[in-house]
Amino acid sequence: MARLFTMLSVLVAMPAAAADAVEPAMSVTNPNWLSLAGNLLLVVAFVIALGWLLRRSTMSSASRTSAIRVLAAHSLGARDRLLVVEIADQQLVIGQTSQGLNTLHVPAKPLVLADSGIDPRPFAERLRKLLEGGRK
Repeated sequence: MARLFTMLSVLVAMPAAAADAVEPAMSVTNPNWLSLAGNLLLVVAFVIALGWLLRRSTMSSASRTSAIRVLAAHSLGARDRLLVVEIADQQLVIGQTSQGLNTLHVPAKPLVLADSGIDPRPFAERLRKLLEGGRK
């Protein structure tokens, strides 16, 4: 019986001793809470920056090596467009709708498009020319 009484007294005393050892609940002024929030913000900012860099690098490499070029585009409505596309030295006239794409015409001779006044060279090349012109 004495053994049972000792075990019961230990079991009753354990929660009381554990309550004394428990740290106070986290509050807004607790430095651990501020550290946790700061680290969470850093991780979120890192993920956003990494996604931005990844999207930017894949877009730039795809545009340089792409075999498909949109030569001209004309809007026909809110979701409809008429496109002149060049694929492997062949031009296609394509209709784009919200339901899909349709080939409208394949010209026998390449279409001569009017000069829009926009320089077709990549931006980096145009910037390099401007910078070189300023040094001379």
